[in-house]
Parts: sequence; C-alpha cells; structure tokens
Amino acid sequence: MKIIIIIFAGVCLAALVYILLVSSRNGHPVIGTTAQPLLPVSVSWNRAIFGNSFVLVMQNTSNDALPVKVDCVSPTFGEKMFRMVLRPRDFTKFGKLEGWDFVTGDAVTLSSAGYVPIQRKAND
Repeated sequence: MKIIIIIFAGVCLAALVYILLVSSRNGHPVIGTTAQPLLPVSVSWNRAIFGNSFVLVMQNTSNDALPVKVDCVSPTFGEKMFRMVLRPRDFTKFGKLEGWDFVTGDAVTLSSAGYVPIQRKAND
C-alpha cells in the first residue's frame, strides 16, 4: 500500500511539473492566471527596393486600432524603440524610411499591453 501511495505522489508531481512546463509562455507559468492572448498582428518581410535591406510588414488582424511598441535590435548598430498605432485590418510597412534599416540578423519585438509579444528576425 505504501508503495502505491509513493508511486501515486511521484506521478502527481511529474504531472504538475509537466503542466508548468507545457502551459508556460515566455517562461512565465499561466496556471492560476489568465493567459494573455497573442498579439493580433501578422508579420512578414519584403526586400527593400534599394540596397540589401528588408522592410517589416505588419498587419493588424483585429477590428480595433492597436498601439504597439517596436523594439529593433542589431548586432552591429545596437537597439532602438519606436511607438506606433496600427490601423484596424490594415498593413503597415516599417523600414529605412521609418527609421530602421533591417538587415539579416536584426531582431524585432512587437508588443502591446495585454498581449503576448511577437519576436522575429529579419528575413524569417
């Protein structure tokens, strides 16, 4: 009987650890909290017309205007943060003319209050 109880306790502990690992987002467990929805933005890349850079293309897939913070990181040039509002169901292009010349290896994080951020690398 004691062996069955010990095995049962071990299985329960293993199940709890599995739940914590599987149901976490960005390393933060969501057990006992309300999980944040994913940011309603689709992300893609276009080649810039001139040069070897990329243009970030964002589409707000929601029916509401969406304020976003755009954090750009370059291994060569450092970091810079931009703020903008994405119009509902519309595309927004962001590149050299808007303040950041994306090249392969650059990273971007899109975030907005109440949503899980989106992270992408240039040309992903």
